[in-house]
Amino acid sequence: MKIRIADASDIDAIVDIHLRSSKAAYANLPASVVAVSAGSRRIRWGEALAEPHSLVWVAEDAGHVVVFCHLRIFGAESPDAGSAEIVSLYLDPPRWHQ
Repeated sequence: MKIRIADASDIDAIVDIHLRSSKAAYANLPASVVAVSAGSRRIRWGEALAEPHSLVWVAEDAGHVVVFCHLRIFGAESPDAGSAEIVSLYLDPPRWHQ
């Protein structure tokens, strides 16, 4: 397993995991609740990767992204400067419960 900072080449894998994880985790909710297009998620993740107070990590297994974690880093203007929060954490559904 290799953990690294994500870059633009990871957007398709991040979107794929995000879509499939959401569909699996929220299968009992109406489709309209989780119906977000792949295109809009590509835009969102592209913005997250470019955001200066944002950091996205991915973990690869055998060269394939299997998990990603998005962190928001608090800037100097924040009372929480120097810390971060996990905004999202998604694991490829076939790896759940491993």
